[in-house]
Amino acid sequence: MSLWSKLFRRSNVDSSDSPLPTSHPPAHKSPPPSDNDEIALLSRFGTEDGPDEATADRLLHIALTTPRQQKAIDAIAHAMMHHEVPERLRLVCAHTLVQRGEIPRALLFLDSVSQTPSLMLKADLLHDQGNVASALSIIERVLARDLDTPGARERHRRWRAQLAPHLPISQDSRDVTVAVPNAQQSPYRIVREIARGGAGTVYEARDDILQRSLALKVYHQSSDQEQLQREAQIAIQLAGEGIIRIFDIDLNGGWIALEWLPRGSVREAIRRAHIDALGEPSSFIHKLALTLSHVHERGWVHADLKPGNILLDASAAPILSDFGIAVRCGEPNRGGSTGYLSPERLAGAPVEPSDDIYALGRILEDIIRTEHHAWSPWLSLAEHCMTERSTRPRNGQALLALLRP
Repeated sequence: MSLWSKLFRRSNVDSSDSPLPTSHPPAHKSPPPSDNDEIALLSRFGTEDGPDEATADRLLHIALTTPRQQKAIDAIAHAMMHHEVPERLRLVCAHTLVQRGEIPRALLFLDSVSQTPSLMLKADLLHDQGNVASALSIIERVLARDLDTPGARERHRRWRAQLAPHLPISQDSRDVTVAVPNAQQSPYRIVREIARGGAGTVYEARDDILQRSLALKVYHQSSDQEQLQREAQIAIQLAGEGIIRIFDIDLNGGWIALEWLPRGSVREAIRRAHIDALGEPSSFIHKLALTLSHVHERGWVHADLKPGNILLDASAAPILSDFGIAVRCGEPNRGGSTGYLSPERLAGAPVEPSDDIYALGRILEDIIRTEHHAWSPWLSLAEHCMTERSTRPRNGQALLALLRP
């Protein structure tokens, strides 16, 4: 049974656990065209006697330059009622509808898109409709992939100033999980540098007394002591399977010693296209959902979930790290990372567990975009996690319920 079928069966749960939404056809509910022309052929896309993608693309472009433009768009919408229509065909229809001034209908063709051109158009349309938070969230998804996407940084700067200039958000979409030491500041022997970011550097270090490796993370600024202490205290409160273990901390030295996980982070696996390092998708997703369920049950929201903050243990199980800006449910924003913040957070709403679910959806999207075949079936789950707050799973527990067979 497909993931869609499993999720659609769950009709006995509340709205936050509801099945994944179908891709609603943006056409008016008119009957399919007659079977004696190219328009009818377009409407049969996805069927055995329908055209392949290249043929459909050619027929669509031809029809859109003729008086049959509306019928061609309706034909694609008819196909969307029953089959998965490639994003490039939907984008062509959306551009045409924008030119016709049919913005709401154009947005329906852009439902659940993932490619950069489609996301850019969707962001512009949402912004023009006054939905700045959703538009900004989409632009951050684009920037998380490529900072040099033409026009993306300019939009982000302008829309962010328009929406929430007070919100402290990291601008480094390649974010490195903070911090690190020097040999004089800690009792550990530095082996090598692992990662460096604006706040600090991470090293592999060695505890020669206990004969074990560890990760040493030290904040660069003395003003970061509060965040350092907060990170350690929350991780210890949440101690358990799937949570990074804390070994030692020195507030004056500005460092924290954590368990050493040589497999690295999900971010590194994505960057190197080494997705097999994550193990079997359903196991990875279930374990991460279980960890988030534990965090949320204890009344916390991680609030900075991203590929760089999910590490991999020896069995490829995900380990959640970096609780420096975690907050209690309903508390105000303490910041976050570009590309993984929900529209609601960008709009200044108090932080809720569903914001972690949105970030999880974004992480799944990043993994799926590597085109690793084993992860493709999970796109519908990623899209569901990125819907608006009222329809996405409300917390880790709801996500676990959604994943049950």
